[in-house]
Amino acid sequence: MRRAALIAALAAFGVVFAASRPDVLVKPNAIYARRGSLGANDYVATNVAPCVSAYAIREVRDGRLHDRAVNVATIDGTEAEFALPSRRTVAGFARGLIVSATASTNAVVRFTGANSLYRSDGEETLSVEPGLNVFSFIEISNGDYIVEVRPLVLIKEDN
Repeated sequence: MRRAALIAALAAFGVVFAASRPDVLVKPNAIYARRGSLGANDYVATNVAPCVSAYAIREVRDGRLHDRAVNVATIDGTEAEFALPSRRTVAGFARGLIVSATASTNAVVRFTGANSLYRSDGEETLSVEPGLNVFSFIEISNGDYIVEVRPLVLIKEDN
């Protein structure tokens, strides 16, 4: 009888048992904790972090590239110019981006907005072949990037 009275009293005060609502909710970019006061079933964010494993796929417009994204571009002609992002999106983190460029012909590609661009293969220009090419950028200090360019060859296509 006492147990039933205790349960009825707790229910009257709006206490929700742990089995019905978890104390912690984990979502893609944040962890939420249930507030601990009697009857408070609201969640508050405890840890919020940028999603480091996902890049948005963004169409390139006006030659402007987006940070933390796969930038999809089409190169028509023998020259192309793209502008790197001008500011950090998350303070204290290096910028990185990918450019997926489909070219109709051999083309020289220039990127503006960097202090310095470096290549590890000894080449001093950035050029693409007809077809699909990928540029990958990783910031190695503020405004300085290492950039790699690779032509891609289709090896399998789902039908």
